[in-house]
Amino acid sequence: MQEVITRFPAEFPYPILIVQHMPPGFTKSLAERLNGLSEITVKEAEHGEPIENGTAYIAPGGLHLKFEKFGKGYQVVLDGDEAPRSGHRPAVNVLLESASTHKELEYITAIMTGMGYDGKEGMELLRASCKTITIAESKNTSVVYGMPKAIIDAGLCDEIKDVQQIAKAIIGNLK
Repeated sequence: MQEVITRFPAEFPYPILIVQHMPPGFTKSLAERLNGLSEITVKEAEHGEPIENGTAYIAPGGLHLKFEKFGKGYQVVLDGDEAPRSGHRPAVNVLLESASTHKELEYITAIMTGMGYDGKEGMELLRASCKTITIAESKNTSVVYGMPKAIIDAGLCDEIKDVQQIAKAIIGNLK
């Protein structure tokens, strides 16, 4: 994640929502460390806060990350009531399912190293309902190739990139 987030310029024009499989207590320090290394703002997401351009929101350990329309913008929704998915809370599938309900938005998604197949079902739903470009991390740089492999094998990605190329690929796909 550090390899990607630290490559975004200060004037990055969109928000970034991140799900990392980490337990409670670790995501806040991760966000703080990445914030100190990055030109964009990186923070642990807080329930009800407005989602702003140029900010990366990391799902707190133990809570699913969703978002909803609020006024003219969107706000963070954190959910500790919904059960873990495939043993994960937060789960990528939950975020992608939430994104799929906002058909007015377009997305660039990146599925990076991780065990299992979290993100596959959510990506199927998102691609069926919204315009999205999906980037999967290559086998070459994945520490654990499960999650990106599941996306690739299902034919749900548009690009396969080494981790060092993901930020450039995201920026290159911006409108």
